[in-house]
Amino acid sequence: MSDLVVAGNLALRFAVEMAALVALGVWGAHVSGSQRARRMLAVLTPAAAATVWAVFASPGAPVSLGPGVTIAIQAVVLGSAAAALVAVRRPRWALSFVVVACLNALMLEAGQ
Repeated sequence: MSDLVVAGNLALRFAVEMAALVALGVWGAHVSGSQRARRMLAVLTPAAAATVWAVFASPGAPVSLGPGVTIAIQAVVLGSAAAALVAVRRPRWALSFVVVACLNALMLEAGQ
């Protein structure tokens, strides 16, 4: 695969990761409860996901648990984002997110 295609897929992967954080934040802002609780969840949910991703699942992660665990962590974070979109009544967005994330993962694997 050309370097341009690989770079494009890496850029798309970053966009998928950022979209996952946004989806988790939107979910946090829409759960029932007090306004303070919603604000906290809107901030802390994506922060927790980003921390887990950075420590265990990113390419330069300081803790390496093996490729199987890394893929599982990525699947849990991205799957949680899709579930969050369904929970805020955006199932089409969730489906689109899952399709793009899966196709991007396949393209990245094929390019390596």
